[in-house]
Amino acid sequence: MRTMFRGVGIAMVALFIGATAARAQVFYSYPGARPVTDTSPSLGLVAGFGDNVVRLGGFGRFNVSTKADLGLEAMYNNIKGEDSTDDTGFGGAGIDGKYLFFESRQDLQLDIAANVGAGFLARSGILQIHVPIGAIASHDFVMNDGRLITPYAG
Repeated sequence: MRTMFRGVGIAMVALFIGATAARAQVFYSYPGARPVTDTSPSLGLVAGFGDNVVRLGGFGRFNVSTKADLGLEAMYNNIKGEDSTDDTGFGGAGIDGKYLFFESRQDLQLDIAANVGAGFLARSGILQIHVPIGAIASHDFVMNDGRLITPYAG
């Protein structure tokens, strides 16, 4: 048991070392290191609200193999300038891939995947390029009623 906690601690520290660069996807964090399955692709909407920004987007994750999946994203950011009442809208898209390189096992019950992506946000005259490279670790907990809870760090 002590070895498992030590291994989880080391993996978490390794993931947090580069926390600013280690985003799981291009514009949002998809939960879990395991790839989605062929029978259950993941489609959804995301929203984020802050003091000066509203972020709305959609995503899809699709299985590529037993160890990899592919993510597609569309995103819209509306940013309010700090010194004005003008809003600036950015639209964009992204694509990323995730590869599960460490599956949970008896001595370390943690899934760890590498992730790389590319995307852009643009408006008239401005183009922002995003190229996130990172890792994500997670562990699945199955509840008594069959629900799955997956805490993760990336």
